Amino acid sequence: MKKNIKLLLSISSISSLFLPLVAISCSNQKTKLEAKIKESEIQLSNIEFANDFQEEFKNEIINAKKILSKEQVTNEELKNAEINLVNNLKKILDKNKQVIEEYFNNQELISRKINELKEYAHEKLSNNRELKAKLVKQYEEIQEEFNNLKSVNWTLEKTEEFKKKIDKVLNDIKKETMNKN
Repeated sequence: MKKNIKLLLSISSISSLFLPLVAISCSNQKTKLEAKIKESEIQLSNIEFANDFQEEFKNEIINAKKILSKEQVTNEELKNAEINLVNNLKKILDKNKQVIEEYFNNQELISRKINELKEYAHEKLSNNRELKAKLVKQYEEIQEEFNNLKSVNWTLEKTEEFKKKIDKVLNDIKKETMNKN
């Protein structure tokens, strides 16, 4: 009987020490996940996203919040939620970065095309004030439209649209130049 009492006492004393540790480690995981969610929400408000990446980013945060708000959530679930959140957000940010770099390159291409118009006006139309004024007006309109677009809006379609517009202006002016000569 004494052995049973000693065994029960030792088990109860071990469990009284062990349960707070489990609770602490569980609350630590919960705190870690809460911190990651807060950090992610700050990132969400500070980063400029292209395409639907912002929505994907928000959805990952929402998924982590759902797990966090569950009753009877295990330490393992919290840990997995944190890992998934971090990994998925990293993937989204990497994809977003690639797309924004592509958009930046598209923007640079259009900037060079606008500079071609300016060079043509300066070099080839220096003697023809009327055509030069017409071209300057047209490229200023294109330049203004170009300046009003954010860098995250430079899709391939938008780039092609601008290229066609610039090429059309340049070709029309070249035709008029040939007709005048």
